[in-house]
Amino acid sequence: MMVPFTFDGLLDIAPYRQELLVAGPPVSLFYGGGLWSLPVPGGQPRRLGNMQVYDAAWSPDGATLYYSSHGSIYAADAEGNQARQLVTVAGNPFWIRLSKDHSLLRFSVADRSKRTSSLWEMRSDGTHLHRLLPGFATQPSDCCRSWTPDGKYYIFQATRNDVTAVWAMREGDDWWHRVSHAPVQLTSGVIHAARPLPSRDGRKVFFIGTTPRGELTRYDPNEGNPAFSPRSFGPVSDLLSGWAAPRLGFLPGRHALVRPQRRNGSSPADLRTYAGRGSSFVARRHADCV
Repeated sequence: MMVPFTFDGLLDIAPYRQELLVAGPPVSLFYGGGLWSLPVPGGQPRRLGNMQVYDAAWSPDGATLYYSSHGSIYAADAEGNQARQLVTVAGNPFWIRLSKDHSLLRFSVADRSKRTSSLWEMRSDGTHLHRLLPGFATQPSDCCRSWTPDGKYYIFQATRNDVTAVWAMREGDDWWHRVSHAPVQLTSGVIHAARPLPSRDGRKVFFIGTTPRGELTRYDPNEGNPAFSPRSFGPVSDLLSGWAAPRLGFLPGRHALVRPQRRNGSSPADLRTYAGRGSSFVARRHADCV
């Protein structure tokens, strides 16, 4: 299927129509893009409303379009018209979802200055705004959540100890059984599980699984040429080989590298330096760091 403009992302799928909600022109680096409805398997896309949005989604019945722009959340009709502002938050709201009974809106708020995201909840009319799971993490990165079709469970992703996993939280109460509303981790291991999506029958949860891989490589600008020829790159010492090394730095005035090294999935990281010249480095452990 060809899109006749620069495609900037898939935002939602219409619940009862064969249409996709996509972001397209006009695109702004800071204010998002325009909203377009794209018929499938083919057809002419049409612009929805006149706004530039950060994110958007239809309600479960497809009658209402919720979108965020300039830190505010709006509700409009399915075509993006007759918009009304619901709430303004400190950050960029995204992944807006309406509960099955249309009583609650939940969404994530991205704080670019702190590089965090957190879950928030309010009533569908914009009242009673509050943080969801305020004590769940000191450095939250929770987002991308959805209710199961029956509304009994709330599925979301959260990052703990550098690993992103899928979590579930029970909704509502049961007259006959004690119900815990504490989040339960559904995935584990080194695979990052992101963008969870419950199946239509509510029996499965789909997610995007990734395994970060990397290798620490040195670059010698005196070898090769400015075009980064292969011979400009070389291995490091055996001590440093195999690093993914997402955070790495040099100590000023010294032939030393510094990086955090996590010991296991639940404890804090070591701060380690590796001192030496060329391919010879000696490891040294320092205080724990978070």
